[in-house]
Amino acid sequence: GDEHALYVEFIAPLRGSGYTRSGEPDDILSVAGVTAQKLRYVELLLFEPWMLPLSAATGFDVEAEISIQVANPASYLAQKILSLPQRAGRKRPKDTLYIHDTLAMFGDELDALRGQAARVLQLLPLKTQRELQELRVTLFENKELVVRAAAMAMATGRENPPSADMISVVCTAGLAQVFKPQPQP
Repeated sequence: GDEHALYVEFIAPLRGSGYTRSGEPDDILSVAGVTAQKLRYVELLLFEPWMLPLSAATGFDVEAEISIQVANPASYLAQKILSLPQRAGRKRPKDTLYIHDTLAMFGDELDALRGQAARVLQLLPLKTQRELQELRVTLFENKELVVRAAAMAMATGRENPPSADMISVVCTAGLAQVFKPQPQP
C-alpha cells in the first residue's frame, strides 16, 4: 500500500524437472527466511547486464553511488519466451504483457538489439535455439493468451491499453526483428 515501498522479487535457477522424487513441486528456494522462485533460463538474465548507477544526484535516496545490474533487453526477452510455456495461471498473460511492453519500449532500437540477441542465442544449445525460434512465432498466435494479456493491460488502468491483436502483432513482428536468424557468411 505504501507508494514509496520497495518491492524485490528473488529468482533462482530451476534445475531438473521442478518436482521432488515424491512428486511435490520444487519451484521455491528458501535460504535464511528469504524465498526465491525457481525459474528456467535465469542464467540468461546475467549475460551482459546493463550497469545502472544510482546516486543522490540522479534522485535516489542513497548515501554513496551504487551500481545495480539490470538484464539487457535481448536476454530478458529470450528468458521470458523460453519460460512462458511452463508458466501457470495469471503469470502467462502477465509475462506476455511484459514481452509486449519491452518490445514497445525499445521499438526504435530493435535492430540495434539484434547483435546482442545473436550473442544470447549463442549461449543456448542448438535445440533450445530452435525452440526459441519456434516459440517466438507460435506463442502469440494463441488467441486466449493474448486476449488475457489485453484484459490484464486494461485492468491496470493504462491510458491506452493494447488490444489482443496489437499484442500479437507487436510481439510477433518485434521478436522477428530482434531474434531473426542472421545470415551466415
